[in-house]
Amino acid sequence: MYSEVDGDSATMAMAIVMLSAIRNIPIRQDLAITGSMSQLGEAQPIVGLSEKIEGFWGICKLRGLTGTQGVIFPKDNINSIFLSEEIARDVEEGRFHLYAVGDVYEAFELMTGIPLKYLTHRTLLNKLLWFLKKSN
Repeated sequence: MYSEVDGDSATMAMAIVMLSAIRNIPIRQDLAITGSMSQLGEAQPIVGLSEKIEGFWGICKLRGLTGTQGVIFPKDNINSIFLSEEIARDVEEGRFHLYAVGDVYEAFELMTGIPLKYLTHRTLLNKLLWFLKKSN
């Protein structure tokens, strides 16, 4: 049985972390990401998005909003977001950002600044095999 916080909502993040580790590409630390994804990398909606946005915004607010922080989430969730007036104002005024994505490719580019299409399948396969051998 699933609850409001479950592992599926971390699949996009897990894919990005694995690709980052394989290719040694740094990930932005000022963005949070949530979202399930299909086997083809398509972003799938998740539950509890408003609460996740509010939680990350709250941490950023305590540490000081920089104007670069934000949350990446599946575009199919866009109509399920309910923000407080304060968060909505920070988004409107560019102090906090919301990024709705259709797939993990868009999310990867936001998190790294590098389009995923530049990472060839052969290169990824070779790195993945090396990574798996090293971990055994």
